[in-house]
Amino acid sequence: MAILCVSSVFLMSSVLFLFLSPIIPNTEASCPRSCNCPNIREVHCTFRHLTSPPPNLPMDSERINLGYNSLKSVTASDFRNLFKLEMLMLHGNDITFVEQGAFYNLHHLQILKLSYNKLKTIYQGMLEGMKGLVRLHLDHNLIDFIEPFSFNGLTSLKLLQLDGNQLRDLHPQTFVTLSFLGHFRGSGLHHLHIADNNLKYLLPGILRPLSKLESLSVHGNPWICDCNLRWLIEWNQKHMGVIKCKKDSGDSVNCATCVTPQLLNNSQVFQLKSEHLDCKRPSIDSPLKTGEISHLEDTEPDLPYIKDLEPPLGHLTFTLSDSHGNVAHVACVVSRPSESTPVTWETLKNSEIIVNVTLMSHLECDIDRDELHNMWRLIAYYYESPALLDRGARHENTSQIGFQYSQAVNEDSSYFTDLKGHIMAEPSWLLQPRITLQLNRRKTTTKKLVLNFSTFLTSHKAKYDKVMSSWAVIQRGLATQIKSVIQGSNVTFECNVHSSGQQQVEWMLPDLMLLERDSENIINEDNKLHIKNTTVSDSGLYHCLVKTEMDVDTASFRLAVREQPKQSDLNGKRISLNCGGVLTLDCLVSSPHPSETSWYLPNSKILTTSQPTGRVSMLQNNTLVIKNVSRDDTGVYSCLAVNLYGVDMLSHLLVVTGERMEKREQVSTTENESPLSETRIENEGSGYEGIDDHFPKQQNTFGKERGPGIFRGGKRNRGKHSSRKLNTVVQEMGSVYRAKKLDKVNAKGPSLPLITQTTTTTKSQTNVTSVITTTIAAQRFAAKITNSIDEIKSTVLEHESNQNLGSTEDMKKINHHTDYSDFPGQNNDTATLQSKAQDIETRVEIKSRDRLSIKPNFTQIRRPPPLRRRRPPLRRFHPNRYTPDPNKDTTETSINAMSWNRTKNRCYNSNR
Repeated sequence: MAILCVSSVFLMSSVLFLFLSPIIPNTEASCPRSCNCPNIREVHCTFRHLTSPPPNLPMDSERINLGYNSLKSVTASDFRNLFKLEMLMLHGNDITFVEQGAFYNLHHLQILKLSYNKLKTIYQGMLEGMKGLVRLHLDHNLIDFIEPFSFNGLTSLKLLQLDGNQLRDLHPQTFVTLSFLGHFRGSGLHHLHIADNNLKYLLPGILRPLSKLESLSVHGNPWICDCNLRWLIEWNQKHMGVIKCKKDSGDSVNCATCVTPQLLNNSQVFQLKSEHLDCKRPSIDSPLKTGEISHLEDTEPDLPYIKDLEPPLGHLTFTLSDSHGNVAHVACVVSRPSESTPVTWETLKNSEIIVNVTLMSHLECDIDRDELHNMWRLIAYYYESPALLDRGARHENTSQIGFQYSQAVNEDSSYFTDLKGHIMAEPSWLLQPRITLQLNRRKTTTKKLVLNFSTFLTSHKAKYDKVMSSWAVIQRGLATQIKSVIQGSNVTFECNVHSSGQQQVEWMLPDLMLLERDSENIINEDNKLHIKNTTVSDSGLYHCLVKTEMDVDTASFRLAVREQPKQSDLNGKRISLNCGGVLTLDCLVSSPHPSETSWYLPNSKILTTSQPTGRVSMLQNNTLVIKNVSRDDTGVYSCLAVNLYGVDMLSHLLVVTGERMEKREQVSTTENESPLSETRIENEGSGYEGIDDHFPKQQNTFGKERGPGIFRGGKRNRGKHSSRKLNTVVQEMGSVYRAKKLDKVNAKGPSLPLITQTTTTTKSQTNVTSVITTTIAAQRFAAKITNSIDEIKSTVLEHESNQNLGSTEDMKKINHHTDYSDFPGQNNDTATLQSKAQDIETRVEIKSRDRLSIKPNFTQIRRPPPLRRRRPPLRRFHPNRYTPDPNKDTTETSINAMSWNRTKNRCYNSNR
């Protein structure tokens, strides 16, 4: 019997132990295998290569560290039962997605660290449920957008860390932590860090809900310092010390740095004055700019007034009477407050929240003259101090909720007229226990009555407001907001919208009229505006509009249509350039972003920096470079700079002239004769040695052996040619016929460009012209000209040919167009000309024999005497050819050398 009792006691104790064992904590069993647990409330699982949180985390854990693992996502079941968790560290992982409701049950969580992950978006509901969260670290992720109201409900949040992300656009309601009735918002943030992002601007209303802000860091962002940033400077002046700066190397401090416009680049934003930040059209600075283009200085139309497009806060209808028997019935619209309505709240111990809101708005009442007269009698007493109305009994049997109101005594008012009335409102929360009405005489007109309306709202909230209003924000600061095209092109503007749903996009034309329906040339389709066959009248500012239940967002787009260049568009210089040269045109633009700079070419093409480089290219600094220019490049070149605020343009006229050889004509012999340039005579007495060479000499060719028995230079080479004079006979013949020949050729028009181009400025060039004219005359009218005369002409023409003043083909053209009947004095002086020609032949032959001491048939000898100073035919010097600087890079020199023949042929063919 005793044994049975012992067995029964042992059995009962075993059952009791098994029943109570889950209650008794066991540190060894509750700590996950791959983690370290210093105590029962703390778990460390760092550097464990975990791809998901451990499934058996202790339920009583207060601090969990899962940093520096390989977590990919956070699901709703990972931390579902950790009701006592206060700190959760998830930094240094590969988290790309957090499931909605993943932290819903973590009501006591105070610190959440998601730094150094790969999150791209923060959306509504992602952080829902953490009412006790104080510190949220989201820095150094890939976040480029945060949906509005994503932090709504985090009423205890004090610090938000968002440094080192890719944020571009922030909605005004991004940092709201409390939303009340869908219209009133507030934020309890004390510290906000949005440094080192891609923020170029901030919308004005984004800091209004942050009434408790103590520190704000915005450095490390590419700020556009234009008029849209003035509000931030003014805000900083009212909240001195809130914006925190970063210490750079040395003693420099970086609070916020301007990136554009160029004039303010690297300037500290908060060291500027408001007048430094303006919204002006781009400015092109160039020493070649002679003035502004008049039609580009026209003022732009005003921007759309968004307040007129926003939906009203509500509607209010009331019937009032006073002790004097005056009665009036008015229906009014409750407008939205111009400034942010202050919202305050207090969290109770039972997690309830008491919200207090003071609403101040305007009632805008459309009214006719008679009703205005009646209403004026009622309310005219209350323009200096408001009338207080207390709520009474509720009216039944009405489609809308209404209450009876009666006037209360106001100690600040001198009047009491016993106002009474019935007031109905939509939404009904406008009818609070006490409201005030006051006449706004400044805004009231004969057709509209304006009353100041105010009331005080208070409410107990067990949970945060789940009534989420719709939202939309348009991406700004994009290069696609600027378009510059040639007349007749097609253009498409795309309005990129982040929104809570499928929001309708509307477009406003430059005349501030909404595009209600598509036309033949303008079509609105899928958030895109298509403009076909553009004209100059289509230029201007277009606006993209997105309306939601609560607000309106708008963004501007600029279109600049360039027509064919006119004389009035030339505000630059007339630039002359020889064929084969290099054209470089600068275009230094100062403009806030977004902006676009492009070059309009004469062939109706547009050149931008994004296009591949070639013979015609545009550098990154907007400089236009054209290599090996030809006659086809002649025309107007316009640099057009466009931004959201206007247009500026700089236009030059380029005139490409041919090579020096294209400015003169060569003369050739008739058929069966060799070209004149092939025959050379040394010291024939024509004065050739006296012709100055205006182009650089190739000094390295002198004194070198040119062929068998030919030596250049030495003591026998005469260097002073300027003292030599022209042959007397040549001068005489040139003076007789030269003037008449010029008049005759000029009268015949452009078929003889040689004679019209023989105007020279130096004495030596005039001598060359005389020799050419005389030689032509001798060839045309002398009966028999000996080889000596041919050699005289050949020598002169060869000297000019070495100066690149013409070609043999052009000379043939001149001979073809010149007949004997065109020469003056043919019928009267033929005998005289023949006799003079014979005289020339005799004199030249005698002088040639005396000097050369050779037989008269010396024309068969190709070897010139050593005193002949001529250009080597195989190494001609090209005056228009680019001569490299030995101290500079010779890459471009080699390129020009390779393309010289091609460029010369293109220039020559264009002349023909």
